[in-house]
Amino acid sequence: MPGLYRMMLAAASGLALSACAVFHPTTVPMPVHEYRAKADDPARTLLVMLPGRRGTAEQFMDEGFVDLVLKAGYALDVITADAHIGYYYNKTVIERIRQDIILPARARGYKKIWIMGISMGGLGAIWYDRTHPGDVDGLILLAPYLGDKPVVDEVEAAGGLRGWNQDEQDRGVFQKEIWGMTKGYVDRQASAGRLFLGYGLQDAFARSNSVLAREIPAGQVATLPGSHDWRTWRLLLAQLLENRLLMQEMGPLLPG
Repeated sequence: MPGLYRMMLAAASGLALSACAVFHPTTVPMPVHEYRAKADDPARTLLVMLPGRRGTAEQFMDEGFVDLVLKAGYALDVITADAHIGYYYNKTVIERIRQDIILPARARGYKKIWIMGISMGGLGAIWYDRTHPGDVDGLILLAPYLGDKPVVDEVEAAGGLRGWNQDEQDRGVFQKEIWGMTKGYVDRQASAGRLFLGYGLQDAFARSNSVLAREIPAGQVATLPGSHDWRTWRLLLAQLLENRLLMQEMGPLLPG
């Protein structure tokens, strides 16, 4: 899919790619860390965590995200993926997530698979969901990167996602492609019960996130004072994990 590959290359540039990120090893298969709710009894639901541009798979454990999820009462296992920006740069991030995580998880018997993405990982989650519809059951997006100010201005000037349309001449333009994918969520069948969004009100991405939030059922959006940082994301995740609809959709819950 040449168009998708061009978008991935542009994504690396659009996210201020550094030289160290370009040469960060993009091994095959993509490195992952697995955490089970019960070591001797794998759950039937899997949550895959995708990091932001400067994040790592290990940070999800270091920052308390894995423990937060495993102690929230959900009967699920967790995989944290080292889906760093190098995979976006060399055009393989979507394929690696699919071949190294999603398809093996289905083969191992997981009945439900959700992706949680932070910042760039949120974009990756949307990207995966729109590229392979039906592969995953839902998304948890924490302050997803949805493009820079000029394109957000354009979308808002059109009255939001419902009024904005991607022009044919903009096909392959990374910033426009982000919103072209995101526009799919104006269909409530694509978002109701399966797309949960959280962001800090002082986050640099709050404005773009609010545009998406208007197209998601209000009960699936969490906001609180905070910026683009781990503390805010952790509080947002804790809030979303208490959401009754999310409990229902990601369930079952652990006994007791």
